[in-house]
Amino acid sequence: MRGLGLGARPTCLPLSRSRFHGDPEGNRKAQEPALGDFWCMERSIVFAFISMLFAGVTAVLAKAGMRNVPSDTALLVRTSLIFGLVWANAVAFRHVGALVRLTKSDLLFLLLSGTTTFFSWLFYYRAIQEGNVSVVSIIDKGSVVVTLVLCVLVLKEPLTLRLAAGCALVVAGLIVLVWK
Repeated sequence: MRGLGLGARPTCLPLSRSRFHGDPEGNRKAQEPALGDFWCMERSIVFAFISMLFAGVTAVLAKAGMRNVPSDTALLVRTSLIFGLVWANAVAFRHVGALVRLTKSDLLFLLLSGTTTFFSWLFYYRAIQEGNVSVVSIIDKGSVVVTLVLCVLVLKEPLTLRLAAGCALVVAGLIVLVWK
């Protein structure tokens, strides 16, 4: 497993009894995860799946919550709550002190990221207010194609055959979705 910092630590999910074997006394001992074991994955992957689940629920809740208000009002309510929750998280886990370590470059990129997040959310909320969440959310997730291209060009991350194939499948899915 490639070292990717803290996110590279494996997290093994005890979903299968095959993870354990008995000793002569009948005690169960955990087995070391086999490389490639589906249920043993990097923590970053586990976090990404959790994020995926919350993002899926978010779209449906947002559409239900903006029946009687403009999308910009719904976005204001959502973002206000997020602001408070992010600050509470930072205080609870004592990350506020890390703000002093931000460089000008870090701050610039984070502010640009915040700006692009604003526009993404603004147009996403307008799209789900006017259209079907099922279609809009899939098109929105097509942003992974933009992310992949930028990761290769800007961050110099390697483009593997598996990433390229996944990206091509996303593009094919988007074409099928919007084809009339």
